[in-house]
Amino acid sequence: LAAGANSVGGMHTHAEHTINILLGTQVDYDGNGRGENPGMGSGVLYFLDTIEEQLNQIFNQDGTAQNRTLENNSELIHVCLVNVRGWVDQVVTLEQQLLASDSIESVGDQATEAQQIASTLITGADLNNNGQVEPFEGECGLQQISTYSLLLNSINIYEGPLPP
Repeated sequence: LAAGANSVGGMHTHAEHTINILLGTQVDYDGNGRGENPGMGSGVLYFLDTIEEQLNQIFNQDGTAQNRTLENNSELIHVCLVNVRGWVDQVVTLEQQLLASDSIESVGDQATEAQQIASTLITGADLNNNGQVEPFEGECGLQQISTYSLLLNSINIYEGPLPP
C-alpha cells in the first residue's frame, strides 16, 4: 500500500505498518504518536524463528540426526527460511527509506522494489526460469515452506527383511 499511496502521510503510515508487521513490533516510525501494527502482532521473524526451533528440536532427539532423508528434507525448509529473512531485511531497509522521505516521487523506485520483494517473500521467485520455485538460494519463500514441510513426514520403504 505504501507504493500506491497518494500522500507522504499515507506512504509513511503504510511503511510503518509493513515494518511492524514484518518485525512484530509496534514502533512509531511515522511520528504520529502511536506505533501501529495491523497484523497479528507477532511478526514474520517470530514465525521463522519458531519453525527453525522446531527443526532443531527434531534433530536433538535420540537417533534423529542419523536420518539423512529427514536432514536433507529439513535443509530445504532451512534454505527458504534464510531467503525470507534476507527479503525481510531488504523490505525493512526500503520501507525505512520511504519513511525518511518527504516526497513520494523521490522514493518511487524504492517503493516499487519493496512491493516486488514483499511479493517474492511470499510466493518465491523462479530465478532459473524452469517453471518451478525450488528450495534454492534466492528462490523459495513462505509458500514453499509448507510444501517442503510435507517432506518431513516422508519415510523410506525398503524391500526385504527388517534389520536386526
